[in-house]
Amino acid sequence: MSGDSVPGREPPSVGEPPTVGEPPPVGEPPPVGEPPPVGEPPPVGEAPPVGEAPPVGEAPPVREPPPVGEAPPVREPPGGRLSVRPVRAGEHAVLRELRLAALAVDPEVFASTYAREAGRSASWWHAQAQRSEAGLEGRTFVLVDETGRWLGLSSALVDPHHPGIVRLLGMWVAPQARGRGGAGRLCEACGAWAAERGARELELHVVIGNEPARRAYAAAGFAVRERTTWTAHGRTLQELVMVRTL
Repeated sequence: MSGDSVPGREPPSVGEPPTVGEPPPVGEPPPVGEPPPVGEPPPVGEAPPVGEAPPVGEAPPVREPPPVGEAPPVREPPGGRLSVRPVRAGEHAVLRELRLAALAVDPEVFASTYAREAGRSASWWHAQAQRSEAGLEGRTFVLVDETGRWLGLSSALVDPHHPGIVRLLGMWVAPQARGRGGAGRLCEACGAWAAERGARELELHVVIGNEPARRAYAAAGFAVRERTTWTAHGRTLQELVMVRTL
């Protein structure tokens, strides 16, 4: 029985679909609580009070630095200040004593000898002191300390055969005064006198091997010009000729 329903039985009615209920009303979200009040920030520039630190012991006083541009005082080396002055007439006895001391202490650096100089007459030494004071043909300078004690000497002599040249002779500084610039002061004094006389050059001879003297002359502005051999009084010396332009 195709297409027929079963007799006596009603097909179940198709019920109305159930009414879809209105969705329950969405509740209002609970009110968001007001944030708790924020404290007022402290005024700008005012830090919150900090507890006081415990007292600290006083620091030692700071020494003020010396004013800018002022160098600390220079201490004089042991023995006091050295100075240079010309030999005066009447000082021939002291001049002789110092020259002989130089020849006795350092005989190998001089062309002359102790015996030769010790044999010179008093009038010869007197003439040397007078020539120094006059300062026309030559001048002898001495290195003295604060007490006036003589500790070195050198002579400047015009070369009669070579105009414009002055020779520096007999340079010597006592051992106790060495290393204090005495040789340089004597060189400067001889150079100044030579320049006043119109000389172009100051010339000296130094024995080869006498390195302390050579270094002192180089520091004073002398340069080696040549080597030479000098023979006299039974001795032959190999020397350097050193020159300083004035």
